[in-house]
Amino acid sequence: MKWSSPSHARSWIEYIFWGVLASVVVLARHLFPLRDFDALGLIAIRDLIITISLWLLVIGLSFGLGTELLKILRPDGVSRLEHIVFGFALGNGCLAYLVMVLGLFNRLNISSITIMLIALSTALAPKLTRYVRRLLSLPGLIWAAIRHSSLLVKYVLWQA
Repeated sequence: MKWSSPSHARSWIEYIFWGVLASVVVLARHLFPLRDFDALGLIAIRDLIITISLWLLVIGLSFGLGTELLKILRPDGVSRLEHIVFGFALGNGCLAYLVMVLGLFNRLNISSITIMLIALSTALAPKLTRYVRRLLSLPGLIWAAIRHSSLLVKYVLWQA
């Protein structure tokens, strides 16, 4: 692959995008620390958005890391649903072990966790992009399944 090919430039844009997105999410949590439950209005909405985006980032990273590990392990006879469930569980375990290793080496602080999240999101950028594209196409797939389903299913869904 040439350095000037469009697909190579697109992959670099994906890496930069996910690295910057993870940086913004993690650094937003540092700049705006979590308030108490008595915060109202825009402060509460801001904290909620930052918390949900941080959780989505960790969920995406654990899923991407786990599916990469499953690709290395290559288990036999695993269905697609089992691949999703096992990949997510393996990814959560790997993230937990990374945090444990940071703690064992006495490096468990905000900056090391920030660096770990940004590095993982940059390394797993193509996987994360693929997952987001699949999630965005999900409503269209559900609607197509409803349109092509039997009349009984349509009747049950629209009358319920």
